[in-house]
Formats: sequence, structure tokens, C-alpha cells
Amino acid sequence: MFYESVPYRSPGRYLMTKHRIILVLLLFALMAAAARPASAASASSVEIASITIAPESPAGGQQPEITARIVRKAAAAPQEPEAFAIIAAVTMPDNRTMSWMWKNVTLRTGGAREFTLPKMFDTKLIGRYKIEYNVYSADMRRRFASRTAGFSAGPAAQPAMPAAAAAGKEAPRRPQAELHAFGLGVSANAFNPAGGGTVMLWPFRNVGLQGTYTVGTFTSYEARLLVRFERPSGFNPYIAAGYLSVSLDKDVIGVSTTFKDSNVSGAVGVEVPLGRRVRGYVEVSGTSITLEEIVTNGAQTAKSTVAYAPVTINAGIVFYLF
Repeated sequence: MFYESVPYRSPGRYLMTKHRIILVLLLFALMAAAARPASAASASSVEIASITIAPESPAGGQQPEITARIVRKAAAAPQEPEAFAIIAAVTMPDNRTMSWMWKNVTLRTGGAREFTLPKMFDTKLIGRYKIEYNVYSADMRRRFASRTAGFSAGPAAQPAMPAAAAAGKEAPRRPQAELHAFGLGVSANAFNPAGGGTVMLWPFRNVGLQGTYTVGTFTSYEARLLVRFERPSGFNPYIAAGYLSVSLDKDVIGVSTTFKDSNVSGAVGVEVPLGRRVRGYVEVSGTSITLEEIVTNGAQTAKSTVAYAPVTINAGIVFYLF
């Protein structure tokens, strides 16, 4: 019978060997990590330096200019340029959100770039708007920096009044002419010679009544309605319509005869200020009056006609009692 001799190994020796293997593996892992280049995009190497909003308090509907400045800090050792993804978001007062993304943004060590929000959102809603910028790795797995800002939109500003309009608005208004209700005066007819008195009554500011009685070559009376159009200068045009009656006494073939006719009349004139209570009137008036009679004296008969100018010029002055 034969026996093989086997060397004796204690259990502690096996445990020491296992620990050495684990330590060697950890050492290799640490060496590999040390050999790998350090990432330039750490939370401390990329930052959002500022977010500017101009104007800071826009009116409702006004688009502010929003710009973020992103900086890659300088490092002790030179580092390679690295690509990032920039995401910006706007949250509106009604909690609706809009966002924009810039992909593959390359930044060198110590470099900086600005990113302005597109003006693709409105600010018609009154309230607070939140602005947020974030910097991610190009693969979107890590976020390196984040910053928020905001602004409040107020009511829309009223449009500025043009200088000329403002000056016109500030200029004191010309006071309206004093209102006169009742006046007495004189009137004359140029082409149908006559003169007499007139009465003016204005129950409304620009609507009045006039009564006139004149004597001369012809005797006439007239009642009419006037409508005037006030002007700042005080020279107020007016129109008139009424009823005119004309009469004339004349001897025809030894017989005293009265010629008489009446008809509607019309006039266009202007009121002229002559004093605080005195007004003048000049007008052109027209009517159709026929003064014609057939006269008989015994066996003698005659047809007589008296000419009356259908268009004439009238003038008058009225003193207003109140």
C-alpha cells in the first residue's frame, strides 16, 4: 500500500490570498479612474451668471427682452471644449408653460455665451411670469446649472397724446356767446324802399322767431322762423323762412286803389356782433309778390300793376333787452 504526501496549508493563508486579490482589483479601478480625463462640466465649472429682463416691469402685451449669460469657469489645467444642452422655460400667470432648447452648445474653458428667449409668447395676461434656464450635458443625463428669474406684467399703458393734441386740449375753450332771448330793433329794405321796426325772440339758443313791420314805398309785415349756426368768431350765418304781406295805396284814373299781395318768403343772412347786447343783421331775401289791380272809374277801366323786386337786401340792428 502506497501513500502520497500532501503539503499542509492553513485556512488563514487562503483568506490572505483572497484579500490580496480584492485589493489588487480596487487598485486597478482607482488607477483607471485616475487615468481618465476629468469632466469639465461639473456643477462648479458651468454656471448661469445672470438673467436680464428689459424692461423689468413691462406693460401688458409688451414683449420684454430676456437674455441669460452662461459661463464656463477657467480651470487650473487646460480642458477641452465640451457640448451642452440649454433649456429655457416660461411659466405664465395661468400656469401654462412654453420652453425652448439649444442643442450641442460648445463652450471653451473661460468662455461665455448669451441665450435670448424667442419672442414667441405674449404678455397679455396680467400677473407674474417665471423664467428658468437650465444647463445639461449633451446627452441630457446630468444637469450642471439652473437659475430662475421673473417679471410682472401690468396694465397696458395709455398711448401718449401727441404734443399738438395735448396743447389743444390744455388750451382754454372759448366761452360760448351770451344767450339773448328777446330784442327790439330797426329794419330796412334796400330794393323795395321801406323801413320800420323788428322784434326778435329766441326760445331756443339757435332757433328763433322774427316779426317785422316796415313802411315806405310799400307797407309790409312779415313773420318768419330763423335757424342760425354759431361760429367762434361771433359772425353767425342763418337761414329764414316765413310769410310776407305787402300793400301799396295808389291813385289810378282818379280812384284811390290799394294794391295788396302776400306769399312765402325766404332769406339767407349773417348775424354780426356789434356789442354785448347789440347785433346787426344783413341778408338777401326773396319772394314772389304780384301787385296788380283792375280799376273802374265810370266808363273807364284800367289794369294797373306796381313793380315789386322779388330779390332784395335787408339790413337791421337789434338791441337785446335780455
